[in-house]
Amino acid sequence: MSQQSTGKGGGANRPSFFVPPLTVPGVIGHRGAAAIAPENTLAGFRAAAEAGATLVELDAKLTADGQVICFHDADLARTTNASGSVKENDWESIRTLDAGGWFSDAFAGERVPLLSEALTLLKALGLGVNVEIKPNRDQAEETTVSSIAIIREHWDLSKDGTLFLSSFWRASLETAQDVAPEIPRAYLAHKFDEPVLDYAAALNCAGFNPNGNAVPEELVREAAERGFVISSYTINEPAKALELRAWGVDGIITDDPALMIGAGL
Repeated sequence: MSQQSTGKGGGANRPSFFVPPLTVPGVIGHRGAAAIAPENTLAGFRAAAEAGATLVELDAKLTADGQVICFHDADLARTTNASGSVKENDWESIRTLDAGGWFSDAFAGERVPLLSEALTLLKALGLGVNVEIKPNRDQAEETTVSSIAIIREHWDLSKDGTLFLSSFWRASLETAQDVAPEIPRAYLAHKFDEPVLDYAAALNCAGFNPNGNAVPEELVREAAERGFVISSYTINEPAKALELRAWGVDGIITDDPALMIGAGL
């Protein structure tokens, strides 16, 4: 059973203005359940639920015509049967692509979903969601605003702890704070030679999501002391996950939720 952790942003070094509360489970499915089903697809979200996850992470990106889809890369090639920039292809062309055959024949024909379709399914499955804003270059603000509009239409934001935003892009987090201050936010970090916790605090984030394979122990402990809820990506080895939990990490973002849950996380 995944345990819950809640933070309310009350650390002494945090901003004095409102920080919405953030709750994460002990295990978070990465792009659905990327070890057992194609990432960022409806099949992947169903697989995460079947594996026992209660919350999944997904990526939100804009098409050429401004539709918000669940997709990670800037280019279509790795996870579809086409190539070319997502930014330069419209939804009518992307919706026809095979987003599952690259993973295995069992998922051939799986489609790239709209964010709205994903949210509708996640609600039906009883899953929470971490929406990572994953903009194309120069579209951080636009992607954030469009994603939030869809979230407001397709999600009940009165239910605390079921949805939060994250991003590596400071402009996205700044825009989210301005447009939707009630939605919890987490600061994603993969470099640790910068004052990342100060950046997260200045952006009024309740969460800190570091690369768990690179983050120093002392930074995790400082983040916990400062009141951040910590979710580390992408951890697929139970021993590493347990080490991170001992340091103070609250949620383990993993491609294999069943493996982590089976390890007692």
